[in-house]
Amino acid sequence: MKAKPLVSMITTGGTIAMRPDPKARGNVPRLKGKELLALVPGIGKVSRIRLVDFALTPAMQYTSEKLWDLVQCIKREAKDPKVSGVVVVQGTDTIEETSYLFELAVNTPKPVVVTGAMRTSAELGWDGPANVLDSARVAASRQARGQGVLVVLNKAIHPAREVTKLHTASLETFHSLDCGPLGYVDGEEVIFKRRVTGVQRIPARGLEPDVDLIKAGAGMDSRLILASLKSGAKGLVIEAAGRSHVSPGILEGIKAAVSRGIPTVVVSRCPSGRVLPAYAFLGGGLTVKQAGAMMPDYLSGPKARIKLMLALSLTRDPRRIAKMFLPS
Repeated sequence: MKAKPLVSMITTGGTIAMRPDPKARGNVPRLKGKELLALVPGIGKVSRIRLVDFALTPAMQYTSEKLWDLVQCIKREAKDPKVSGVVVVQGTDTIEETSYLFELAVNTPKPVVVTGAMRTSAELGWDGPANVLDSARVAASRQARGQGVLVVLNKAIHPAREVTKLHTASLETFHSLDCGPLGYVDGEEVIFKRRVTGVQRIPARGLEPDVDLIKAGAGMDSRLILASLKSGAKGLVIEAAGRSHVSPGILEGIKAAVSRGIPTVVVSRCPSGRVLPAYAFLGGGLTVKQAGAMMPDYLSGPKARIKLMLALSLTRDPRRIAKMFLPS
């Protein structure tokens, strides 16, 4: 009998590993990898599992250094010729940005699948076991090869570049708004309806932590941008309105950043649609582009920040960085 594929499962913490603590009066990390895996019935029928207990940490507590350690861990596991795919189990709060980090920084054709849970093991309808089982199926699937990093929750398969978390608590929180999911896990089958094209990699040396993300609102001035510059920001990401529109005050801040050689990326605060320099009024997208800001097509603010953090580990030259942000 042919041996089942070997999947490396890296557990890092998050809601999927949490349980209520009476003293803390809330949910805290509790389940280590082995304990979590023991609660996933039937996973041995899907694949052999090599468990890597990386951490037991809430998603928002990961520093840039710890995230880079996790990237190196994924690289090591994916490099093993015996491993068919890798599953990363983590907190859902940051899946949309960490999955994109893994895609940019881990250069492998093998499936790397990111999953988690929206409910703890103490709640009715705990979604953790089903998500882990489905992720193992996708990681072991040959159809998933060459499609970059995938996010699998609630039966849906999403590309890291597109996936967004839309709801604070719903099991259906993850969506790929512009093009829809890549496919689904239906029972024991992994079904792809479309494929990822143009997966980008950045041969980064680490993550530059001093990159700030600022959301633009109506009538805002340049104070937050100037404060970022004064405090030592090496890069800026601005979430603009609509196609890429900001107030005249924010526009002045962008000009100040660009004049100091600080790479500045402008994305939309809208959850779907791409930025486009089509409006020429003061603060319109065309004037933002003319001020020297980069506009990376469909990227969200958190994803653009991750990409800029990686790019800055290679170069501080805004022109070289701009090439990395060209629409793919």
